[in-house]
Amino acid sequence: MAEAAPKIFVIDDDESVRVSLGRLLHSAGYHCVALASGDEFLELLQSDTNAGDAVCAILDIRMPGIDGIELAHRLHCTHPTLPVILITASREEYSKSVLTSSTVALLQKPFDDVTLFAAIAASRRGAPRAQHL
Repeated sequence: MAEAAPKIFVIDDDESVRVSLGRLLHSAGYHCVALASGDEFLELLQSDTNAGDAVCAILDIRMPGIDGIELAHRLHCTHPTLPVILITASREEYSKSVLTSSTVALLQKPFDDVTLFAAIAASRRGAPRAQHL
């Protein structure tokens, strides 16, 4: 029986980001579950008993409704072992106070494949948290 591909969640309100990250992750052997909002993700987590088995969740910081920072804080409470990678197109500096202990990295868009895969690798090996890449 073939082993299931490792799962990564991508939550971003920009469809082009979801599609491009989904393709990239799929090409690297991951199963990508892409959602358009924090609310959709929270609903999925309530019904997906294997959500905690995911490699990580990649969350856009700026989204309507529940933004990535709030979502990261909620995940820290409900799924503290699920690593989080925050992504943003914003040029603002985010203080360490927005990062939870589950946050592996904060990536500024556009980021390259190498940077993304470095953050994913860090999440898989339980690297120290809150790296700005």
